[in-house]
This record gives sequence, structure tokens and C-alpha cells, in this order.
Amino acid sequence: MFTVAGVHLRDDLAESIVGELRAQMPANQKEPKYSALAGSSGGRKALMRAFSRLPVR
Repeated sequence: MFTVAGVHLRDDLAESIVGELRAQMPANQKEPKYSALAGSSGGRKALMRAFSRLPVR
């Protein structure tokens, strides 16, 4: 069995969340990747902030 999830966000909210994550990425990384962010305390904090901003239904 496979589980697939998706989140629909307003464009401005999505851009804001991704922008915050990009600010915490290593300089040589081109796109936000969980594995790269989870490897540092700053990246983990950024992920937690991003997750907390996702809407809950």
C-alpha cells in the first residue's frame, strides 16, 4: 500500500515557507531537501517552523 499526501497552499504562503527553508540551506544546495536540512540544528528548526505553518483541517 502506498500513501500519498499533498497540501494545497496559497502561493504567497508557499513562497514564504520555501524562502525560509532556502535561507537555512547549505550554499551549494540548489533546492530544499529534507535530508540536508535535517542534518543541522538550524535546518531542523527551519523544518519545524515550516511544518507549523501548514494548515490543519
